[in-house]
Amino acid sequence: MKFHQCLLAAALTAASFLRADTGAALPPSEWTVSSGFDYTTGKYGQSSSTDILSIPVIGRYDTGRWTFKATLPWTRISGPADVVPDLGLIRHGRARATTQTESGVGDLVTAATFNAVNQPDSISLDLTGKIKFGTASRSKGLGTGENDYSLQADVYQQVDALTPFVTLGYRFLGDPPGINLNNIWFASIGASYRLTPPTSVGAVLDWQQKSSDGVDDVAELTAFLTQKLNEPWKLQVYVLTGFTNASADFGVGGLVSYSF
Repeated sequence: MKFHQCLLAAALTAASFLRADTGAALPPSEWTVSSGFDYTTGKYGQSSSTDILSIPVIGRYDTGRWTFKATLPWTRISGPADVVPDLGLIRHGRARATTQTESGVGDLVTAATFNAVNQPDSISLDLTGKIKFGTASRSKGLGTGENDYSLQADVYQQVDALTPFVTLGYRFLGDPPGINLNNIWFASIGASYRLTPPTSVGAVLDWQQKSSDGVDDVAELTAFLTQKLNEPWKLQVYVLTGFTNASADFGVGGLVSYSF
């Protein structure tokens, strides 16, 4: 879901600016809680649209070079039965039993990130492992009902007010009954620009390999704005558009975060 990528972009940018200001000092231990919404709509190559709304609750803990995060959304989906959140169109099997609107708890996603390279005025490297637990109902089409596992690397560097970043990862997908899903590569490239100390804007181009045969790869472009409201509060909003039949046609979302 798109809030994962936007939180990642904001986190990489904040880490880069902090090192520039403090001479590679690591941030103090900190908790952050976030919530908001993520809405996408698209036809995914079909005759009618699929609308997906997610309202996440996100907890994050930063300590030294480590970051730990857990995300649990409430999800609502309406549209054709072979579209599933986070993967898009699935061939050779129906993602849902019906085409009616369904809602409920989504998939729990946990992640651990290690800042492997941390030097001022140089490239930084983060290494992340993720587990998506299949807590979303498969019968309702809110998820596959299976656990997924991901490994990814994020490379980024601050150049004055600009922070470009690149992500490369691989995701091991669990196969639900009657559906054969492929393990997939995914990648992102983007940049964030600090307009003022509390305000940044940026864009991310995301690519994800197709999860089943007979469909396109996912390709989406997201533009975002991050605004620090005051010392503990931060707001992030974003819009996106897709470029393939496996991508959402349009999306919008926002997150409010509180750190302590």
